[in-house]
Amino acid sequence: MFQKALLTSENYAPTHLNFGSTLAETGRFSEAIHHLSIALQILPEDEMALKNLRHALREKIRINVKIQTIQNQIHLYPEDHQSHYDLAVIYKQIGKSEEAFYHFSMHYIIT
Repeated sequence: MFQKALLTSENYAPTHLNFGSTLAETGRFSEAIHHLSIALQILPEDEMALKNLRHALREKIRINVKIQTIQNQIHLYPEDHQSHYDLAVIYKQIGKSEEAFYHFSMHYIIT
């Protein structure tokens, strides 16, 4: 729906704001940051866009730290099935299906 609206009005800040906010709610923070940044280029003082961008950036950093921590755990203890499962859940939440599938598979192979 939003993508179709963006095709007809790519410089309409509310469409980018709404799309970015929806993406952030579904855990797709990189894409959310992109659209919220565009909204702020068009309307630099939009309070909601600023708030949602701040949230998306904070969550992306938090998730990246979690991913790095779990990857380090797996590197040290490759047979730790719970780490594979936890990483798979995060990857699934952020839309990285192939990575999620791999770690779900590793979890079940090890258990």
